Amino acid sequence: ISGYFGGTADKIITAITNVAMAVPGLPLTVLLVAYLEPGKWSLIISISITSWTGTLRILRSRIQQISEMPFIKIERTLGVSPLVILFKHILPNVKDIILTRGALAISSAMMTEASLSFLGLGSVTEKSWGGVLHYAFFRNSIMKNQVWWYLPPIVCICVAVLGFMLVGYYGQMKKV
Repeated sequence: ISGYFGGTADKIITAITNVAMAVPGLPLTVLLVAYLEPGKWSLIISISITSWTGTLRILRSRIQQISEMPFIKIERTLGVSPLVILFKHILPNVKDIILTRGALAISSAMMTEASLSFLGLGSVTEKSWGGVLHYAFFRNSIMKNQVWWYLPPIVCICVAVLGFMLVGYYGQMKKV
């Protein structure tokens, strides 16, 4: 909406995005998780509230570029509905950005969830690699040299995050 229509909607959405980007993400996430009821939904809500700004700015910029292209101007001149232009022409041209940023957002959300669970703010009823690290840390597994407690979750987090980052990286490369 912001990138295609512009005007007042663009100014309002950009102002909200700028304010959201000025607030540090992890401390706000910690505050939200601590304020909300413990559980996986509080993690999902707090991570979602703090992680949308970068994707919005990239998509807005790309949609503004596409909106100024000749084929979009021709569609507007012919009287085609803005919804048809958005879904038939603009969305297919930004799907690579959406998929790439989605893969990168998943890896970022995984790191945030592991961090919050390690701090003891994650869901107590759900299994989590960060929760395992929290348990290992408070049971002095590092001092007791019990690597089976802290090494597997670290390796799993690294491999999973690396996998999603590689999907995001190779998803943006064009086929020749």
